[in-house]
Amino acid sequence: MTFFKNRPRHYCVVESPVVRNDAGEVQFDQNGQAKLVHADLDIRLAQADQAPFPLYPGEILRQPVTPLKVVPANSALRLKAVLDFDDELAKEQRKAGDEWLFEGPATYIPRKEVSVEEQIRATVIGPNQAIRLCAKKEIVDRAGEKRVTGEEWLVKKTGAYLPLAYETVVSVENAYVLTDKKALHLRALKTFTDDFGKERMNGEEWLVTHTDTETHTLNVYEQLVAVVDVITLNSRQYCVILDPVEEGRPQFGKKVCRINFPKIKTNYLFILNRNLLSVKNHSFFSREKNSRMAFKMFTFSAKTKVSFLNVSKPSKMNKPEPNEILEIVG
Repeated sequence: MTFFKNRPRHYCVVESPVVRNDAGEVQFDQNGQAKLVHADLDIRLAQADQAPFPLYPGEILRQPVTPLKVVPANSALRLKAVLDFDDELAKEQRKAGDEWLFEGPATYIPRKEVSVEEQIRATVIGPNQAIRLCAKKEIVDRAGEKRVTGEEWLVKKTGAYLPLAYETVVSVENAYVLTDKKALHLRALKTFTDDFGKERMNGEEWLVTHTDTETHTLNVYEQLVAVVDVITLNSRQYCVILDPVEEGRPQFGKKVCRINFPKIKTNYLFILNRNLLSVKNHSFFSREKNSRMAFKMFTFSAKTKVSFLNVSKPSKMNKPEPNEILEIVG
């Protein structure tokens, strides 16, 4: 007969173990044979007296003496119940098929009703980063929010994040850094409320500029259309914009002319949907009174005043609207 000895912090697995009473004594039948629980498993840990134990006839050593699993910090074991049992540590009833985490740092004590599926490690979220999670079933996340199957959301808190048993890390998202010369052109994939508290309709498009935030991480319901660069107008240029945006809404069919006078600072202009009609030199044409086909070109200077034929009161700051005829005053 072979004897086995479990060293401290070790265990072994025995198949078809003998039947024992409440006192731990082996039960024998009328023929003197040890009673067995066939096809069952018994996980044997190191005893207090460290006495070796034999394998009775019919017992099988399924797993030899093995060290206990030590789970480090920022790691966890994903466990799955193979039998119904009462979990004394969590103080709840486990059903076959349930999954949960055993988080470290700790030493995992195996039991026959539970199988170890995998060891997972925490994902480190750095500055200007977020992780995108997806729920595999209806759960309550670590923030206390209810999530439905297939729902995705972002976790932006800097540090290590350990996903739950029914959470999947889809990707790590990096934030876009915005400057006074760069903006993000976004589109809504569904109706939702964005990070700035504004309700966005499905298919709506808008810009996020440096005046809104220094960095921006795309929401799960936001799609990046393009990174828009600033358009700079010098003192001899103007541009005409189709479908300009006013108060966050595009004005379809409308045109707006943007112009920069020599005494004014250079205008910075973001164009949404690339609706830029033209950028030309700062020169205009005026029709002479006695000829329908004759045109004369005038060039603005610092002392030139501009007025419009449909404006009664001239102003230095008047801006020509599309299709308007200009005349030079002074």
